[in-house]
Amino acid sequence: MPFSQGIFSARTGACLVTIASLCVGACGGGGGGDEANQLPTQASADDSDSGQATSLLTAGGSGDAPSSTTAVADSTGPGESFPVAYRFDCVDIQVVGDVDGTALTAQALENTWTADIMNHKLNMIFEIVARGDSSAMAAIRSGVGTSDSDLCAEASSESPVVDVGYDPAASLYVASSTQGECSTAAAEEPSGGSYSVMLGAADTVYIYAQDTDGTVFNCTADDATPDAVPVHALQAEVTVSPDGTALAGYLTGCLLRAEAELLCSCLGQCAGTPTPACAGCPDGSRPLPVLLGGVNPSPNCTGILGADAFDLGMGFTASALPNALMTCG
Repeated sequence: MPFSQGIFSARTGACLVTIASLCVGACGGGGGGDEANQLPTQASADDSDSGQATSLLTAGGSGDAPSSTTAVADSTGPGESFPVAYRFDCVDIQVVGDVDGTALTAQALENTWTADIMNHKLNMIFEIVARGDSSAMAAIRSGVGTSDSDLCAEASSESPVVDVGYDPAASLYVASSTQGECSTAAAEEPSGGSYSVMLGAADTVYIYAQDTDGTVFNCTADDATPDAVPVHALQAEVTVSPDGTALAGYLTGCLLRAEAELLCSCLGQCAGTPTPACAGCPDGSRPLPVLLGGVNPSPNCTGILGADAFDLGMGFTASALPNALMTCG
């Protein structure tokens, strides 16, 4: 699964494990060089002296509620209230490392993520905590459960609540009717507005996944580090359906090679012989760099993070969960 489980190409023997908070994107739909992580519809803006994406993370992991907002109801979509959590139900991988979505590894990754999403092994959640006239508070989480009705947020990989932009008049993406594509640029379609998420290189979103028996698909030897894939510089543009029940959008993110080297991951399921390099992790786990054969660090994310890193970029859709997401435990 993306980031969480990994991918395997039977034709090439190439494997990739990389995000998805939610995060589970890659740092720009095909960008490169020294340009900042940039979404397909964003202007080439520079919001910081360094030229990198500006962090909107609030101090202490939470901020003041946006002005003119209530955490109970909003003024647009009928019956829409907050908080509301959306679970990713479709992913369309367009960038992985230094290859695009037409590469066999990207296609295999997409197929694996799709299967894991269907089986509730990978539950990337985008939650709107509160919303005002031009801003909102959001969280990207990883759910654990067997169905949409019993999901809870995995505690060790929870990310802070962040401030995000909101434009009630913007319609940027809609769900696509094209096979193999989740979202597409909106034309004149009505919407419930659009959110913009811009996190910086120092901000981390963790993508957690586990098998139906609770076995983690990503494992670290450090008990203080979440058993999840860390995604940096996450950016997203997300459009809400008119009734507030669905999302469509595009997101990007970066995985540091150095952090990938600290992860041991499983392909599809954790089964097989123990690996000395992955002592303490589930049997069948393999070091992530071993599974990254055929995919190399990409210039875009490497420039953003200042060290070798992999891009991930994907279109997606998500559906509102029937209940507010509570933390597991």
